[in-house]
Formats: sequence, structure tokens, C-alpha cells
Amino acid sequence: MLREDSSGNWWYESLSNASAPTWLVDALAVDPPPSVCHVAWGEADRDAHREGVLACLDAIAAGEGYQAFLTQLAVTSGIETPTRADLTRVDRTRTKKGSNDDWTSPADPDAKITKMKDGRTHLAHKAEHAVDLDTLLESEVSPSKR
Repeated sequence: MLREDSSGNWWYESLSNASAPTWLVDALAVDPPPSVCHVAWGEADRDAHREGVLACLDAIAAGEGYQAFLTQLAVTSGIETPTRADLTRVDRTRTKKGSNDDWTSPADPDAKITKMKDGRTHLAHKAEHAVDLDTLLESEVSPSKR
């Protein structure tokens, strides 16, 4: 069993008195790579946060973000005044759906197209988020390559 004590020192313990495996000894001899993510916590502006969340929820409820994107694609493809059926057809027949180069969220430019657990795709961050308008912590999250 590998253990870490309160001082950050690692040690190996075996109930059978077996020596530590070579791969483990080798792994512990190397310093771990630096962290790829840094979170800086600080005081947050509750009113600005609440306004931002409510504005995002209003835009999502109105469907204006994605609707505008599809309308732009339809107009670019030659449909001057696209109907809802035209927009559905344009969306269904796109060859490269979900390119982060083609679509940016107006509410959150850092969001990327992410496949959700139910199979749908949304603009989101990889981490799952919950919005609580009464509790607020501010954090800075550095992007990851995953």
C-alpha cells in the first residue's frame, strides 16, 4: 500500500513484507508535472453575476443565439428569407456540425461545443456547472487541452 503522510512524504507498506515494485520506486523518484489548471478565488460582484445569469437565461429561453446562427448560415447558402423549415433543413444538412471555429456564444465566449450526457450538444465548459443565484464564489479557471 502506498501512503502519503501529513508532511507530503510517500511511503510503501506491505502486509506480506514484499518490496515496493520497481515501477513504483521509479515513479516516485520523478517530480510530478506542474498542474495544468490554476484556480484563483476572490471576492465577486453579486449584482453583476446575477444580472449576467439572468440575461443568459433570458437569451436561452428566447432561443435567439442559435436561431441567429442558423439564419446566418441559411442566408450565406443563398436563402434570402429563411423559414423555420429552411433553418431546420440547413441545420440537419450541415456537414461539419459543431465546429468551435464557426460558433461562439455571445454570453460566454470561452464556452466550447460539448456533448452532454443525454447525447445532445451545447455550448458549455467540460466541467458540469450548477447555477445558484443565492450563493456566489468567483473563480478563474485556466483552459485545458482535454
